[in-house]
Amino acid sequence: MSVSSVNAEKSNKPMAKRLVLLLPTIGKFAEKTITVAAVTDEGKIDPQRDDVVELSINPECRLRFDDKSKVKQLTLVNGEAKVNVVSENLPEVPIIKARWISGKSPLQGVQLTYLIASH
Repeated sequence: MSVSSVNAEKSNKPMAKRLVLLLPTIGKFAEKTITVAAVTDEGKIDPQRDDVVELSINPECRLRFDDKSKVKQLTLVNGEAKVNVVSENLPEVPIIKARWISGKSPLQGVQLTYLIASH
């Protein structure tokens, strides 16, 4: 197999273009795991991505990461990274953002508004 055919084969593989957030149902007084992933246009996780991403939660909200921070840098492993968040005893609507920091190629970020209530 020639070098050019190997390169052509690699270029036919779909590459991740954006970040997505996968959020479980979060109730009051809960600790849950959220996932950030690099996905292709088809919505499949790209296992070749090992980018650095930043997750943030709006400062006026009480939802926080399990280390009490509001901002976390994570490294994707096989295209995804997980982090725990902790909620308190009140309903609220946090804004959670994922932003690409560095890696193979830029990934479009994502921002979600999320309801925390007594589920």
